[in-house]
Amino acid sequence: MLDLWATWCTACQREHPKLERLQAAYAEQGLRVVGLDVGETPEVVRAYLAENRLSFPVYLDPEFRVADALGDNQLPTLLLVDREGRILRRSAALDQAMLEALKAALGAAPSTDGASHDARAGQ
Repeated sequence: MLDLWATWCTACQREHPKLERLQAAYAEQGLRVVGLDVGETPEVVRAYLAENRLSFPVYLDPEFRVADALGDNQLPTLLLVDREGRILRRSAALDQAMLEALKAALGAAPSTDGASHDARAGQ
């Protein structure tokens, strides 16, 4: 799951806790969440991450090169990407359709280690 976001984007900030829970719920099935901050300097992102720790890696796209190549100019944008790099689904939020696409891509139920593992994991 690729999360395109920026520190100023309040909708992006609302998605982060959902992505944290989702990654915890589906990590054993192979889900990896990766953040891509777009249009901001390393200093701005570092300051944000110092106050808002994320368990998934965050990369920078300060000049929108990756975002432009993906054809995404709205934030937030979530991309479900398979192991071959194909984009399976795009969404502005971790909604039910994205959760269903994720489940289908993983082909498995979430782990049972005590975290919220049903469709509510994204909420």
